[in-house]
Amino acid sequence: KVEQTIAESTRVRFHIANNPEFLQEGTAVRNLRHPDRIVIGTASAFARDKLVQLYRGVVGDKVPILTMDIASSELVKYASNAMLAMRISFANEIANLCEKVGANYHDVERGVGADKRIGASFLRAGVGFGGSCFPKDVRALTELGREQELPLQLAEATLKVNELQPQRFLALVQAHLPDGISGKTIAVWGLTFKPDTDDMRNAPSIPIIRGLVRAGARVQAYDPQGMEEAKQALDDVEIAYVDDAYRALDGANALVLITEWGEFREPDFARIAAALADKVVFDGRNLWKRQDVEAAGLTYFGVGT
Repeated sequence: KVEQTIAESTRVRFHIANNPEFLQEGTAVRNLRHPDRIVIGTASAFARDKLVQLYRGVVGDKVPILTMDIASSELVKYASNAMLAMRISFANEIANLCEKVGANYHDVERGVGADKRIGASFLRAGVGFGGSCFPKDVRALTELGREQELPLQLAEATLKVNELQPQRFLALVQAHLPDGISGKTIAVWGLTFKPDTDDMRNAPSIPIIRGLVRAGARVQAYDPQGMEEAKQALDDVEIAYVDDAYRALDGANALVLITEWGEFREPDFARIAAALADKVVFDGRNLWKRQDVEAAGLTYFGVGT
């Protein structure tokens, strides 16, 4: 369609190529300089050769450059992101099952990830994926399947599981906070959909915080970079934003971790315990070790752990 549209508006010779990017927010420059592969889709030998020459000057000779037709290159992008998203949703489903059968997802994750055929990447359970790329690309893939009268059931299930995961975590908080949520103050650490970005698009924190507020909680939130974006994304609910992680604990009953920022990895659990009235921690990213949290006198709840 792009080629046809251009051809209708010019007589100048042109070439069409598709070069999908695989950049991640927060590490885009590193991803550009050290990619796993370069994908080029084109029917033009001229465009192919020019792009290969261009990329060889950037990434050298060790990075594979994969050339193919345009349709295949487009599917590489969609299928890659759908596969990664699918692994996250599958991990979350298994973690949810761990809670039911008394298994520990940390151990399951280690055991599954040790299989070289599977690998350990994107098996971390939590409150679900967000951002722009994963939801957008998986949704585009499902729409493409419907257009071709070929429902992509795994892709559709990936989105459904991810949609439910923040609600499952919210239910965990509701079930295990003494005397319920209503009237309680909840400290929230992390708002963005992932660390090292201010991006709030499709962030799991949005439905979780809305659910807490609807249930009658007062939310005190801190994020290292995303609070200005969060104020726009959550402008329909009342939240107290603070400029320090420990200030979010002032007067709070419980702590909810949503985004695994580096500064949250080794907190002062004794200080957290001294601040929280109900001494309960809900770890939405399985960031902390249960024994470390409980040693400080806190009750710990993770996802499947």
